[in-house]
Amino acid sequence: MTETSAPATELFSGYRTRGMTDDVTECERCGKVDLRGTVIVEVLDPDGNVIEVAHWGTTCAAKYGKVKVSVVKAAVRAAEVAAREAEREARRAAEDARTERYWAAFGPWLNERYALGVAPGATQLVDGQTTALRLARKAEGAASRTQFGAMCEFEAETGKGWNQW
Repeated sequence: MTETSAPATELFSGYRTRGMTDDVTECERCGKVDLRGTVIVEVLDPDGNVIEVAHWGTTCAAKYGKVKVSVVKAAVRAAEVAAREAEREARRAAEDARTERYWAAFGPWLNERYALGVAPGATQLVDGQTTALRLARKAEGAASRTQFGAMCEFEAETGKGWNQW
């Protein structure tokens, strides 16, 4: 459970959390060691700017904020959910960019080879284009199977394999 890079979640007044980390296993408030993990706490100034980042155990964070441990854990979960969502959104944006690059190259090739009429900037085939591509590929496969069959017949007649021509 390494450190999360989540959007910060309000923990209590003047503090917010970015999640948990198991990289730091010592509470910086009480000095307790061998914790399973610590809460990443950002100490804020009155304007909401981060003054320092601290690593507290959940109990110390709860005591200092005068809240229950369950409130601290809920804030940590919210920060981790926000981190996963931000990561998911970044992956989705990268995938969209990759898809656009792919279709920018693949679309013109499809038009040239199969005359499908793929529009510039398209990121997928539309209704009739999929069927047309499937039929063209099927015909292409039949033609190559026919060529292969003729080659096999020639080999049978002459007794020479393809590498002996």
